[in-house]
Amino acid sequence: MQSVKIFETKKGFEVFCAVRFKEKENDIPVNEKFSLEITENSGQFYVNKLKHQ
Repeated sequence: MQSVKIFETKKGFEVFCAVRFKEKENDIPVNEKFSLEITENSGQFYVNKLKHQ
């Protein structure tokens, strides 16, 4: 995980993150960005929407 930004919304949370993966064959790092919409229900958190940017 390279960076994470979390914002509270009316429905829950919105998360923007950058993740670094490594290619299995050659160990080349690959950076990917994601956004998630998260809601809470009975003390559990659920990802309602996951977007790969």
